Amino acid sequence: MSNLLHGTRILICQTCPRLAVQPAHPRTAGADLSAEIVALIVAAGGDIRDHVRFMNCLAGCNNPCNVALVGAGKPRLRFSQLGPGDGSGIIETAKIYGQSGNGELSAEQLPAAMRDRLSARSPVRLGD
Repeated sequence: MSNLLHGTRILICQTCPRLAVQPAHPRTAGADLSAEIVALIVAAGGDIRDHVRFMNCLAGCNNPCNVALVGAGKPRLRFSQLGPGDGSGIIETAKIYGQSGNGELSAEQLPAAMRDRLSARSPVRLGD
């Protein structure tokens, strides 16, 4: 079911030092969010190799838990201030982005929980 997200890849930040593991918490919030996204994709019959990439940094470590959506011929959309519990909103947004013709989503097109989390739009990259 490689078309689960209509050609969209979810880039997940893995390196924010502010979310370092603490003695009372053996995992970071970013690791929990990543596991949540992966579990949702697998539960829907998707292959994470088709849909997820783990990145070293998506925002200069200024915003905890960043996720970006990328698709061929579309601008990159970065969402910030995310954490555990936001996985389903990310998946729903990825589906909407994947179904859009050009990736230019208005606030009204985004799930309500994601509207104030859009933190950057990057132009279409050459070769995408």
